[in-house]
Amino acid sequence: MKNKTTITRPVFIPRFLPTALGVALVVGAIIPGAVYATEDGLNLDFLQGGQNTQAAAFLSTTTQYYPGRYWVDVTVNGTPKGKRILNITPQEQSALCLTPAWLADLDLYLRPDFYQSTRREGGKADEDGADETCYVIGQQPNTTVNFDLSTQSLNLTLPQAGLTKADESLGWEFGDSAVRLNYNANANKTTDGVDYYGSGSLLANLGEWIARGSASLTQDEQSISVFTVSKAILALQADLVLGKTSVSSGELGGLSTYGMTLSSNQSMRRQTQGYTPVFSGTASSNARVTLRQGNTVLYSEMLPPGPFDINDVTVLSGGDVVMTVTENDGSTTTQVFPITLISGQISPGEHEYSVSLGVIDNDNPDGTPTGGLGAFSYGYGLEHLSVRVGALVGSQFTGVTGEVTSQLGVFGSLSAALSGTQSRYDEGNRQGQKTTLTFAKTFDIGTTIRLAYNLLSEEYDTLGEYNDTDYASLKDRQRLKEDVTVGFSQPLWQGTTFSVNGWQRQYWQRDDKQQGVTGNLSTRVGQVSLSVAGSYYKAGSDNQYSFSTSVSIPFSVFDRDYTTYASMSGGKNGSNSYSAGASTSLTDRWSLSANESWGGDGNLGNQTSVWTAYDGRLAQLSGQMTHTDSGTLGSGSINGSVMYLPADNSVLLGKNISDTLAVVHVPGGTGVTLLGGLDKADRNGNLMVPLSSYQVNTLSIDASTLPSNTELAVTSKKVKPTGSSVTYVPFEGTTVKRYVLQVKRQNGQFIPAGEWAYAESGAPLGFVSHNGVILINAVDTLSTVRFSDCRIRGDQLSESNRLQEVVCE
Repeated sequence: MKNKTTITRPVFIPRFLPTALGVALVVGAIIPGAVYATEDGLNLDFLQGGQNTQAAAFLSTTTQYYPGRYWVDVTVNGTPKGKRILNITPQEQSALCLTPAWLADLDLYLRPDFYQSTRREGGKADEDGADETCYVIGQQPNTTVNFDLSTQSLNLTLPQAGLTKADESLGWEFGDSAVRLNYNANANKTTDGVDYYGSGSLLANLGEWIARGSASLTQDEQSISVFTVSKAILALQADLVLGKTSVSSGELGGLSTYGMTLSSNQSMRRQTQGYTPVFSGTASSNARVTLRQGNTVLYSEMLPPGPFDINDVTVLSGGDVVMTVTENDGSTTTQVFPITLISGQISPGEHEYSVSLGVIDNDNPDGTPTGGLGAFSYGYGLEHLSVRVGALVGSQFTGVTGEVTSQLGVFGSLSAALSGTQSRYDEGNRQGQKTTLTFAKTFDIGTTIRLAYNLLSEEYDTLGEYNDTDYASLKDRQRLKEDVTVGFSQPLWQGTTFSVNGWQRQYWQRDDKQQGVTGNLSTRVGQVSLSVAGSYYKAGSDNQYSFSTSVSIPFSVFDRDYTTYASMSGGKNGSNSYSAGASTSLTDRWSLSANESWGGDGNLGNQTSVWTAYDGRLAQLSGQMTHTDSGTLGSGSINGSVMYLPADNSVLLGKNISDTLAVVHVPGGTGVTLLGGLDKADRNGNLMVPLSSYQVNTLSIDASTLPSNTELAVTSKKVKPTGSSVTYVPFEGTTVKRYVLQVKRQNGQFIPAGEWAYAESGAPLGFVSHNGVILINAVDTLSTVRFSDCRIRGDQLSESNRLQEVVCE
């Protein structure tokens, strides 16, 4: 076959245009009449091609950019992004208009509201001539666009406040169809006999839908739960559940129903936990912005000049966050953001919601409402305020609730909630209110103070308390009337914390008040952990107190780690109890612990217990035996999972490890493991691996566990699964035939070093080293190996990693 050379049409590069025009003008001055001016401008007929529009654009005093296609080096905020084709249209002579697709190729995603004034609908034509939306980002005051024609480079500087991250919902995988049965069985021997229990849950994945149900069995009864089906709706960042579900709304309570629920899923969002305030500032140059809370650095990145908003840093504890902006000249500015976390806060710009409709399940306790039931709740986070509202509506019960949570800066955080309910009975209606106030403040030294106050009217009932079979007794219930709680916590030194909480409660139908206080001190000295706790309780003339202490000491003997622990507890009755024990891991899968306890006022007296567990590849086993003065007790359990995967037409056995998982498949990969994993692939090369839903999971094959004749094109893959999905992840493997040959001619001489060997097809296989030795790795079975003047027959060849002598005939 003749070699074919493909010539690609070159991209127009007009950087030599100024030189060409300069030469032309000099020639025009030497040769009169070659160039003449008109009232419209310079006549360019002397140029090759006549009236050249690019040359005319170059000579125009209003032109900043020259039309053409450029192969440019792109730099964004000081970071090289490599070369890209930049297509400048005639409409962009005064300002570049960049499309979102072109910017996305640079991992740049604009905030539409920040660059709204620079947006141009149909401002640029794509390669097919269709109009595209683009942004003239250079018109934004804090954005610079610098295109250097001589060096063919484009330098973009954009403020961080104008950028957002890529849509992280992209790439979520619903996975593959699968059917799973998770099972659990256990037995428990007591002084009264032996109890048995078994349960199973079925999960079926079909496209984007998941069906699930469960059943349980004891020696006395069995129950079967009705299946539900669910689907993750990525566009709404919510889950839809149909079937037997629960209709509820926060403080108002709820009941089991048959119906539907649509609720937001926080895991689908960029932040899956914690509170994410907004840290705003301005950088005068390329500056490093650092957020520090105590001794912990929460964030540190280089940001370009201009305003910035940092809204993706999760704060998991209260305390001042200090933001330091270090400019490129070394100057610094600091700003303090007081943060106090309190229940009910929603990150700015985030929202939470839930909508439920259903018919109340008849299996609910007698006296509960019947008929239809609906619930709604919604919450939204502003910069310094979070708002929640909710409602629960049924034929016999109605409730509404509202809550406002505010960040007060240096003054802490305050939350106020109000709920109202109406319960409708044949004998009359009951309606009441509940008011809740919560205040919290975390100081820079770590001190946290919390105050909470609850006030309930006598006829305030939740849905779960509704009971129309015993209406008369509702007035006599001792229900909570008022509750005041005060909490204080303080870190004392490294690894040591102290906390104390006090409370006072008053109930309807009772004149006395209940009061109590609890305290706890925990510390760590090296590897030793120590804690001391105490409590006091008073109700009327009765009072009680209790205390406890515990210590944990880890150590190693003969390269095996052990943990010993001991505890003591006592109280006003003077009967102290003691406990001591030890635990260790005998292997990576097998753990063992033993415990001895004595004292106290229980009826079991002294107890000696031994507990063990085995974390197997196919199932998890555990067992416990306890000897007491009354006899010997024991228990044992087993749990695991069975799955059928149509994508591989395989049945897999494994542990009940996670609802969201991957099945890694390596052809011929029996015994293969993942990096850092213990479990091995089964005889079909399949391995079940737990995954974190709505996050990027990296699956990396441990190449050292691959068969010696197997190679993979890639050894690592990334998946981003939806909740409860099963993702089939095949790795493309190639079985390599390996031959280690020492080749001699028929006269006994070695094939000389450097000579190449070829397959029958003419494909090169390798070259000979010293003493006629050649190593051949082939994908196909070799029928013949050819050299320049001889060949080796296929019947002489055998796959092996050991040296074999062959004769080249």
